[in-house]
Amino acid sequence: MCISTKLRSENATYILCQCCALFISAFISTYVGVRRTVYSLFWSGLDLWGIARRNNSEDNPFPSPNMEKTMQIADGKVALFHYDLKEAAGEFIESSREGDPVAYLHGKNGIIKGLEKGLLGKEAGDRVTVTVTPEEAYGVRKEEELQRIPIKHLNLKKKEKPVVGLICSVQTNQGPRQVTIAKVGRYNVDVDTNHPLAGKSLEFDVEVVEVRDASEEELTHGHAHGVGGHHH
Repeated sequence: MCISTKLRSENATYILCQCCALFISAFISTYVGVRRTVYSLFWSGLDLWGIARRNNSEDNPFPSPNMEKTMQIADGKVALFHYDLKEAAGEFIESSREGDPVAYLHGKNGIIKGLEKGLLGKEAGDRVTVTVTPEEAYGVRKEEELQRIPIKHLNLKKKEKPVVGLICSVQTNQGPRQVTIAKVGRYNVDVDTNHPLAGKSLEFDVEVVEVRDASEEELTHGHAHGVGGHHH
């Protein structure tokens, strides 16, 4: 081999080695840089997670202004809810889901006692099943609650006739009251003044739709206004 050919071969080898060295150096630098970036992002994420936990802590004296607590049902709050009602034994009674949700002012006896107790502390979006005993629903049945009244005192629909088992209302000194016809005579009827659901354990499947502060007017009147509530 001539000297010039040998020199060219050595130069090519030297250049190749230099290129390999540069490539390896660049790879290592890039790898180290990527690792540093990944580690930095990882520890930054942990720091942010820790800050978020501290902001959500009830013991934190300086909570984040963007972290608002969800309003819960309590005295002085208006709650709107849908329900499906059945007897505890399983027989379906009624549902509110085809109409407006029920609205009530908590703490003012706007709904039966047992259901109100079961909704305490719940939030919008909560679903809960509440089983209510007769004592905290519509009371136990009283067999002596039978009264004889003139048929003309029944609030019947036009052309509707009184029949045994019909639930209707009568006007009393305390306002309208639901009764169940137990016996029909020529001029009078015997009515059962127990509530139709008296003596029954009830099961409510409830979906809380909204919880809000009551207005001053609602607090004064003692009931909820607007959709699902009272209208004046």
